[in-house]
Amino acid sequence: MTATIPPHADVRDCRLYRFRVYHPDDMGLPAGQRRIVLGYIGETVRMPIARLIEHLYDQPWADTIVGWDVDPRVFAGKDAVLAAERVAIETEQPLYNVEHNRGNPYRIPPPLAIRQRRQRDATDQARPRWVHPDDRGGATRAPARPRAAQPPVVKPWSSRRKHLTGLGAGWAVLSAASWIVLATQGLLNLETFGVVTVVALVMTVWLWAGVPVSRKGRRKAKSRIRRRLRARR
Repeated sequence: MTATIPPHADVRDCRLYRFRVYHPDDMGLPAGQRRIVLGYIGETVRMPIARLIEHLYDQPWADTIVGWDVDPRVFAGKDAVLAAERVAIETEQPLYNVEHNRGNPYRIPPPLAIRQRRQRDATDQARPRWVHPDDRGGATRAPARPRAAQPPVVKPWSSRRKHLTGLGAGWAVLSAASWIVLATQGLLNLETFGVVTVVALVMTVWLWAGVPVSRKGRRKAKSRIRRRLRARR
């Protein structure tokens, strides 16, 4: 009977790799006196040299790398290589791994590794400066998600504004009706037209200027006037 492979199974060939590094405490010593220790264990489905280049660019401890090697074993799928990676990290206790390495009393957490790198850069002006990936911009930074367009906020009209608008519209309609009646009765001469127009304009401006239409409105209007007078003194 032939076993079948589930269609969702990851059957890619995966490998483990290891970086050997100078211990950061010995970086000020001559090369022959520095300790070489296991720095990092990782896994990849690509050529390990590609991961080496990424680490050289991104990791603060990249300047301490002195060598690397690829595990001779080939793992069929991501699950298998991740399990092997976990066992290797817990057993071999590299300096810079974070996941599965928290029980290692000698591990160097990322914030400390960054501080150490910046100290090394500061003491040697000739060496290239390391820049955190988040500070580089461009393609190394994840693009910001576009914000969803917010609908415009429409403020509802206050009851006072509605009331005044209604009065103004009503007065305009009454004025137009008055002109029509006067015109049909033959009473719309120049003098009458001028009087009606002036009265209509005055009343419209008076209403839109905020004339109170209720006792409560009058109190508010008087309060506003008193506040403005006090502010001018």
